[in-house]
Amino acid sequence: MTETHQVSWATGRGLSIPAARHVRLVADGGELWLHDSDAEPRLLGTAASLTRAHPRTHSELRSLRRWPADPADESLLRQVPASGVVRRIEAERDRQEALAPSGALVLSGPDGPVITVPLLDVVPPGAPASDALRASGAAALVRALGLTLQEGPPLDRTQRAAESRVLLRPQRRQLRLARLVWTMAVVSVVIVLVALQAGVDWPAWPHAVACLLAVAATAGLVRSRLAFRRLTRTPLEAAGRSVYDVPGGVAGTQVQFGRDDVVIVRPYEAQEIWLRGPATGGVALVELGAAQVHLRDAEGALLAGFDTAELVPATADADRLRACCETAGIEVTAGRLDAEVGTGATTPLRPIDGRAGWELTERESGALGLSVPIVCGLAAVLGLVAPLGPGAKVDAFGWLLVAAGVACVLAVLWGAVSQRRWRRSVGRDHGQYEQERAR
Repeated sequence: MTETHQVSWATGRGLSIPAARHVRLVADGGELWLHDSDAEPRLLGTAASLTRAHPRTHSELRSLRRWPADPADESLLRQVPASGVVRRIEAERDRQEALAPSGALVLSGPDGPVITVPLLDVVPPGAPASDALRASGAAALVRALGLTLQEGPPLDRTQRAAESRVLLRPQRRQLRLARLVWTMAVVSVVIVLVALQAGVDWPAWPHAVACLLAVAATAGLVRSRLAFRRLTRTPLEAAGRSVYDVPGGVAGTQVQFGRDDVVIVRPYEAQEIWLRGPATGGVALVELGAAQVHLRDAEGALLAGFDTAELVPATADADRLRACCETAGIEVTAGRLDAEVGTGATTPLRPIDGRAGWELTERESGALGLSVPIVCGLAAVLGLVAPLGPGAKVDAFGWLLVAAGVACVLAVLWGAVSQRRWRRSVGRDHGQYEQERAR
């Protein structure tokens, strides 16, 4: 029986949660397979056809031109005067950066790069690249293919383009939908403005086309928001894993221990962190310390860390955690000295200051970009100006378009209200937890 090694897309937020659940790069029997979230398993190569493996650092990965950028980026912040709001945005961006890819693994054949895999893991920020490669399973996967990690070639224009073309991006459907919705909404607004400026009487084809484009754009926006609600408000099925419910936190915060996977579920951040279990070379040891709880692999590499006061505040909670780990074949030991434990990075299990979603970009949360809902709403409102204006004669088809425009406006408002209610519910849960802890 051949040994299987895999690298997973570990951290999923919002609409990228399916990637964390399903995307795996697997080396099995000398063959390299890609298990994607929206496609059949694909054979990338064999040990005989793959000739090179080299790592890329975090900064080199971000320099690839196909890496998805978020609208609320440094370019926007540079145009806004320094203020408390901007400082908060920068602080949230820094927190998001702490959980950003620690680098990438590039596997190449005779004809060039075959796949570039971002190593989305939870090693402490600033850890050596070797830690990320070992913790994510990339080092074991390379050994299973009979390769050795080498220093990568310089990232000139040709090499950057080659590695960009094969960059693993499980969110590609989500990104395509975002661009399509944005394009339709902008075109709708432009057509309406040109028709109004030119004095085109209602009804006329420009108004009808603009209304139909606004409806299509809003439908894409609503689809994205519904997918976000389904992913974040439906509990993750355990699928054979032992479930440890984190006490005193927001409802649904869990750590699920299994032989193949260990999953950290943080509903207030709409986030799941998928680590490998003991059977796949991942979490094999849990260290219970006075200050922190560490999850380590068989070689002692740190995979994740938590504050003890959050994860196991009482002796009974520690017993429950130990029982879940033993069921999954994970050893539990006393933690190291506090001086050593205090050096690791921890993953928060409760919202910071009661705020939800500070790690989510607008696209990940289902808003498809900060400006897209605004443009969709504007397209719908402008589409109502001509048929509802003075002197307009509305026939049956016209009333149908008016109804569609009103529905679009209501759908955009529903999305904003729904997201706001979710954030407020997390704030209430956090407030109740703080009150109980103060008693």
